[in-house]
Amino acid sequence: MKTKIPTIIKLTFIVIFLNTVIESFLLFTEDRTLIISIQLLLNGILFYRFFILSKSNIQKPKIAILTFTILVYFIVLSFLSSDIIVTFNYLIKFIIPFFYIFIGYNILIKPDYISYFIRKTWLFLAYFSIYIIVVNVLGIGESLYKGGIKMGFYSLNGLYVPTFSIIIIIFNLKIVTNKIERYLSIAFSIIAIIILILLLKRTLLILILVAFILYFFKKISLVRILRITLFSILFLVIFSNFSYLLQDSIASRKGRFEKEYDVTNEGRFVENIKVYSLMKDSPFKLLFGTGEVFNDRKFLSKSFEVEREAHNSFIRIFWNGGFVGLLLFLSFYYKQFIDIFKNFHIAKKRKNLFLVNLYYFGCVFIILRFFNDFSSGITYLGYNAFSYLLIGGIIRMGKEFRINLIKEKNVTISD
Repeated sequence: MKTKIPTIIKLTFIVIFLNTVIESFLLFTEDRTLIISIQLLLNGILFYRFFILSKSNIQKPKIAILTFTILVYFIVLSFLSSDIIVTFNYLIKFIIPFFYIFIGYNILIKPDYISYFIRKTWLFLAYFSIYIIVVNVLGIGESLYKGGIKMGFYSLNGLYVPTFSIIIIIFNLKIVTNKIERYLSIAFSIIAIIILILLLKRTLLILILVAFILYFFKKISLVRILRITLFSILFLVIFSNFSYLLQDSIASRKGRFEKEYDVTNEGRFVENIKVYSLMKDSPFKLLFGTGEVFNDRKFLSKSFEVEREAHNSFIRIFWNGGFVGLLLFLSFYYKQFIDIFKNFHIAKKRKNLFLVNLYYFGCVFIILRFFNDFSSGITYLGYNAFSYLLIGGIIRMGKEFRINLIKEKNVTISD
């Protein structure tokens, strides 16, 4: 019998999806006030529906205290900023996704509920793929890199949801039992991967490659080797027929592939040194940050003589909150991972295949997000909301699993 999906889950999915749609038009105009206002209103409606109108008691995960500590810490520091408007603009986009941990923890309380989100992930890829095809056919928008394919009005932050949607499908395709949804998931994953290759955005390609490696590392078998071989052959055939599209893209990023290329000359490497040099002479700044929360662009631009903000989430956290803020943020990652990792081992002992796969995916998901933050992503509202919702749900699955073990098997599980 098909499980009825509660309205709040469907509403949450719609809001998460619309977040990504809105972010595909961020570059439509230089004045993003209207677009951002619509996005904030959209998420505000969901928060009102969940936190205010919810008839059930809202449960808090163990990570709740640490989450609120991070939010309060950066909110307090933000009042020291010399440009409060810039600070609060980024601060809001930083804060909002954290609340999705609580939403995911409270609504994704059953395997069928979290499976609903996984089954619908293909919609994110479908939108992204069709959008990119349309803007390139019509010649709309700009390229991410000179000579590359057009991105329409997408900014970089819009690329992370389709990237992690591919990763979700890689690890959870078995959950998609509906044949139509399964075929659509596979088809749009392949199309999206080809688009990302044409974009030549290294971080995104590395994330997908590592995800594939970790997926096959989990359990190697002859069948899996045959599948990957057939997929590779199919991919190479498709790639060879469309390789001419890569010529301009490769030319635009030629320097990245030359032998004399040195990562230490990259802006994102140099900026880490710049940030530290701006803070090193003040023990207060090293401990608690500069006070210029999310206002790093103003200071880095002076050093680089070009408009840019730090391209590393951890260095931005360090700039915002010093070693205290960085320790809190790293602890936040650690708590997520260790909670799911413990449940992975418990599920493995109890031979619950669904939860073993889900927890393994959860561990990989958090690891990939962690490494991705060395690139960017801390103020990407849509991407983080999408991620935290699933993480909250996976953590809740662990709690429910432990409760059921205690009730049904009379097994004592220590935290």
